[in-house]
Amino acid sequence: MSAKPPAKKRSLYDILGVQRDAMAIDIGVAYKKRLAEMERRPGTDPQEIALVREAYHILCQPKEREAYDASMITREEREEAKAHGAPDLVLEADDEDTVAAKGRKRGILIAAVVAFVIVAAIVFWRMGSGDRSTPPAPIAADKVAAPPPPPPPKTRDATEILGIAAPVIAGILAYDISGKPQPVGNGVLVAPDAIVTTCHALPPSATIVARIGVESVPATVAIFDEDLDLCRLTITPVSARPLVPHTDEPKAGDKVFVVGYHEGTHLSVVEGTVKALRATNTARMIDLSVPVPAGASGGGLFDAYGRLIGVLTDKGNAATAAGSLAQMRTRGQPPPKQ
Repeated sequence: MSAKPPAKKRSLYDILGVQRDAMAIDIGVAYKKRLAEMERRPGTDPQEIALVREAYHILCQPKEREAYDASMITREEREEAKAHGAPDLVLEADDEDTVAAKGRKRGILIAAVVAFVIVAAIVFWRMGSGDRSTPPAPIAADKVAAPPPPPPPKTRDATEILGIAAPVIAGILAYDISGKPQPVGNGVLVAPDAIVTTCHALPPSATIVARIGVESVPATVAIFDEDLDLCRLTITPVSARPLVPHTDEPKAGDKVFVVGYHEGTHLSVVEGTVKALRATNTARMIDLSVPVPAGASGGGLFDAYGRLIGVLTDKGNAATAAGSLAQMRTRGQPPPKQ
């Protein structure tokens, strides 16, 4: 009788119930949903809740997620090799074991680095002095020179920001029963088939079309969050490369760029600064020193490095911080379909 193949180990993506190519906003939505389900279920294992929290913590941070994805490729290659009968390969622990042992492995790694530094110092001292009788005093871990920090990201001017934003800022049009188009706002491409925009301008009983660059595609409301005044529209996939929202919040006084279609006709960029950050009952808001152009609601707020940090609203010269996008869920009544 052939041996039963081992059960497939769960990845962090499996724990949250998302695909490997899920966007940050989708990971946030899945985390909130998964956590709510577990909290409602009596007798949930606290370890399982901890796994869900740790999975979200790793996958919502780009650098941590990139390192994890690389480790997944290595593990999958080893599992495939073992399945084909390679006895000299040892599989890594599954993701759940890895999460549980993360702190212990970090401590072992730090201790190994300190030991290596001490041994290397002794060897080099003996080679230089020729005296093998008395080793030098150990080098304290806090005296080891740290590697230089990475260079800061490049700052951009208004022209460069406009070049970054132009392929991903969408003009939202509504076609009434007579077939006449009417500009109703802007949106930001956050996935090849998804746009985030403001909800209040979407008219009922109208066909919605998103115009991105030279492409015009039909759009349907997938998430209608009346509390955040944000909607996620599903569109036919476009060729433009989407922007991943940057969840780190700016500080008061930071330079920012407001980008949107002015009165639905031409894409414009306005330079300003952050006046303040404030919290509402549902979202984090970024108050701006410059007005949001007429008709630019739903457009993008970019920082000085060209990163998307907010979605513009025409309520009080402000933008909803990008970190709030992960909280989007249907709350309220979406416009009825035509």
